[in-house]
Amino acid sequence: KTGRLLKTLATDLGRVESVVFSPNGRQVLASAAQVVKIWNFETGALLLSLKPDPDTIFNSAAFSPNGKRVVTASSGGDFTVRNAATGQTLLQKGGLSRFAKAEFSP
Repeated sequence: KTGRLLKTLATDLGRVESVVFSPNGRQVLASAAQVVKIWNFETGALLLSLKPDPDTIFNSAAFSPNGKRVVTASSGGDFTVRNAATGQTLLQKGGLSRFAKAEFSP
């Protein structure tokens, strides 16, 4: 409501493609070309860093509605669903059309 700055998270991401909060507002996710990072919003602690294969470039990432999963999409037409706490790959599909945005359906 006030427009007051709440927090600045210092990052080495370079050009950031997308930033989203987890559904509970406790984590913040930022995606850049070669990495997706998740931080604890209150403490600023880095919780997870996801790096793709060297030839993959992320262009979007999002939390699932329950905050337990993260989906990443690449400009090469690949998407991956991962566990948001561990980074473990749960589903990966490739060879699709180029993605503009990664999202979960509610």
